[in-house]
Amino acid sequence: RRTLKNSIKKAGILAMGGYRAMISEELKRQVQAMRKEHTMRGPDDIELLLKLRHMNFLAVLPEAALRRTVARLQCTVLPANAVVVEEAEQGADKMYMIIAGSVGVYRTHLLHKDLMEHVGDLGKLEHFGDEALVLGSSERPFTVETREETVFCTLSRVDYEACCKRDFERGVVRKVLALRSLPLFFGDNLAALIAMSYATDLHVHSRGDMPVVEDKRPPRMYVLMEGQIGVSMLLYLPGPEDSAEMQPVRVRFATLTAGMPFGAESILVATDRERASKGLNPREATSRFTYTIESATATTVSFSSEQFVRRTSKSALRWLKSFHEETVGIKEIRKHAKRAGSWQQHRGNAKVLADGQVA
Repeated sequence: RRTLKNSIKKAGILAMGGYRAMISEELKRQVQAMRKEHTMRGPDDIELLLKLRHMNFLAVLPEAALRRTVARLQCTVLPANAVVVEEAEQGADKMYMIIAGSVGVYRTHLLHKDLMEHVGDLGKLEHFGDEALVLGSSERPFTVETREETVFCTLSRVDYEACCKRDFERGVVRKVLALRSLPLFFGDNLAALIAMSYATDLHVHSRGDMPVVEDKRPPRMYVLMEGQIGVSMLLYLPGPEDSAEMQPVRVRFATLTAGMPFGAESILVATDRERASKGLNPREATSRFTYTIESATATTVSFSSEQFVRRTSKSALRWLKSFHEETVGIKEIRKHAKRAGSWQQHRGNAKVLADGQVA
């Protein structure tokens, strides 16, 4: 039944105009801007293309380099089952970033040279062919084929060297050094850290900022690099003795220091096969806590759930799961506060929570 629904959906998309039905009006305007010659692009076109900053390859660039780079991006649209690049192809001089659609990556089988081995799939925001720019390689290491009608933006080697080479290398090195210092990635080799850096954003927060809010799905998973973050939870506890109403009280009970992750709910739910097989409850992917910046400034590194699961190692996922389970064990407090049988017990809980001595 699910396969039939997907087939009907894809048929409808193709009948309505292919990729134009798959992407938003904003992305349609971005495609039109990229199809102009770079000398003909105005300030409005550049501002529109700056919204592509979330592409993994472009995310490491500072503002000035990003403006120079998006002014040179070109657009390519290919139908399903089209070969984008071919293994051992010579003369590679550009890379591809996926705006909409998906591709499959293949290489020649090690034992059976006449067969192709499926390596993996790439989707929105991801890229391939960067070895032609970063390493200067003229030979393609993989064959890439579109799985559906796909929209790419491309960057040539000439434009890369003229617009952003130095800034890109600095950005990647900064991220790799940051990732290498985190317990989550101890033991990962340099190649794995570089691959992870493409899916990573660096953030600088000010005192009072709340990157993750209770009962809302975290936009990304964060790891604290510098600074201090307070962890709090909203509990409903009894008011004065003459009042029968429960009053909301925000209780701060923990402090995060450098190297600690938070906002990992969406990633852990995405990796839980047992829950996925039963159907996910949307609330299971929401944060149980509010995280507030308590130091003057704090630096975090963040990952999207899809990119983290795809690029990280199994050992990192196991470490993250064990750390998260220890941290969120405090969720039982909420159940006890609701089930307490007497006002005296409620007041006892309130006193303990107010003192911050929660076991």
